[in-house]
Amino acid sequence: MKSLINKPKNSLIEIPFETELKFKTGLTRALLSGTRRVTIRLGKRKFTQNINIHGKQAVIHWYKHTTLLHIDFDVLRLQGFKTMFEAMVRLKEHYPAIDINTPITVVEFRIVV
Repeated sequence: MKSLINKPKNSLIEIPFETELKFKTGLTRALLSGTRRVTIRLGKRKFTQNINIHGKQAVIHWYKHTTLLHIDFDVLRLQGFKTMFEAMVRLKEHYPAIDINTPITVVEFRIVV
């Protein structure tokens, strides 16, 4: 068993649960129809099961902490990416500092109508 006694205090900081997901485009048809149900967010994030997406109630099915290097390509395909290179280029538009080893959180959700 690892000891926590000699660890720095900031290593024990708990990640707060988020209760909202925002999209730069606002609510789109893809979000409302359920066509888009997965999002990639920078960093390690945690979500409550019931969240708000631009004023609409939504449910988180699952979320996973990973990196682009280790992400399942099926998840990238759900996002509409055809290649890992395309994913990197498009994600850099939102997160300029992202690289293949940057921690990310993949979230699957559903808007409740």
